[in-house]
Amino acid sequence: MEQEETKTTAATGVEMPPEAESWVQLHESELTELMQKQAKAAITELKRQEKQERKERFLRFHNAILEGYRQQMSGDKNTLFKMKELWAYWGENFADADQRLKKIRKCERVAEYECLVDALFREKELCV
Repeated sequence: MEQEETKTTAATGVEMPPEAESWVQLHESELTELMQKQAKAAITELKRQEKQERKERFLRFHNAILEGYRQQMSGDKNTLFKMKELWAYWGENFADADQRLKKIRKCERVAEYECLVDALFREKELCV
């Protein structure tokens, strides 16, 4: 009986026939491509989660400031004046939010303001 020529691969230390080596090389490239696609998908998901976490942290920060102003100041008008000033800076962090920001600047009651801010955070994406 003829002995098949075998070759030991460095990665696994397993002996395999020559025809198997070409099959492995072919499928290694497919496997590499699949792993790259999975890695890209995982990175994309992590970035999405990080953006969502930043958005939630920003909203908590906003709510803490709003609550502090409500406790220290009398009336909606004074509280809203302070909060609207902050939105002059914060508004730049949201993509395509001009209409929402305009409504925030024009509102006159804290309840209305809170609804508008919640809608802004729910509907618009952070740019940063």
